[in-house]
Amino acid sequence: MSLLGRALASFGVGSAKVNTHLEYSQYRVGDEVRGVVHIQGGNLEQEVDEIYLYLLTTHTGHQDGEEKEITRIRLTESFTVAPNETKEIGFAFLLPENTPVTGDGRIVWVHTGLDIDNALDPSDDDRITILPAV
Repeated sequence: MSLLGRALASFGVGSAKVNTHLEYSQYRVGDEVRGVVHIQGGNLEQEVDEIYLYLLTTHTGHQDGEEKEITRIRLTESFTVAPNETKEIGFAFLLPENTPVTGDGRIVWVHTGLDIDNALDPSDDDRITILPAV
């Protein structure tokens, strides 16, 4: 792997990509969220320290617009992604009790990231709708 290739990957050029597909886009508190994380290797071999999911929320009406973490899930231990290799990792987790109902400016999403040393970490965001309990 060339020095130029490593340098470009550190800025995300030719680096691995991540895309998460959720089974549904609407959930209620306590529902199981299932999906698949798709990883596409870049131009060079990369060591992924972990894949992580964050369930995040914010309220667009608040001045600070601060993101709040609802939960964090570590999906994997470290592994290597070969150039142009495709990997799929399934997951499932229960939507925590403290997940707010969406609407009126409240947003909830799943943030997926690959933790890669000395590189811009690839990530993906998927908004979900949280419905009131029945």
